[in-house]
Amino acid sequence: MSQPQALVRLAAMGRPPGATKPTWTEFECPECTAHNPWDDGFSPGDEVFCAWCGARLEVRRAGVDGDKFKLLPS
Repeated sequence: MSQPQALVRLAAMGRPPGATKPTWTEFECPECTAHNPWDDGFSPGDEVFCAWCGARLEVRRAGVDGDKFKLLPS
């Protein structure tokens, strides 16, 4: 079963030159807990998918300091 709106701690964060929003490069799937590296990086508003179970997830910002994100079923 799915964990409701699992909050995932930042795995890797950086800012490409000129970027105004954070970019992460990996996440843990809230459906199956698989580790998913994401070469292109992702930011709030993007959609990612789990390479193991295929869950499609929308990235949402969480936390005051911007070092966390939520993965919501899309």
